[in-house]
Amino acid sequence: MRDYVFNPTPLYLMAGETVEFRVVNAGMITHEFVLGDEAVQQAWRSADAAATPPGPLATPPPASAPVGTGGIEVLLRPGESLNVQYNVPVGQALQVVCQLPGHVEQGMVGSVILATR
Repeated sequence: MRDYVFNPTPLYLMAGETVEFRVVNAGMITHEFVLGDEAVQQAWRSADAAATPPGPLATPPPASAPVGTGGIEVLLRPGESLNVQYNVPVGQALQVVCQLPGHVEQGMVGSVILATR
């Protein structure tokens, strides 16, 4: 991740396989890596909107999606990185998005191409 872009995009994944991502925030601000179908994206969009502080000096509450949401959500400050494993689902359209307020509007959306055997 960099400021308002994912690299690489698109992600090429094989449905039914387990992959390991090394997610790195190489940007200057905090970013989020949300990988999943539209239900996962909506859950994190709502969670991040609810956690937006009411004012510039207010401390935001932690964002959390409902248990069982699925997908992956990784929140990283600048310079942080994390390895995470993911079981690629079969038959779902996936996207990778930074759902932090304002980031989608800046273009921080990546595509996922699923291959099947």
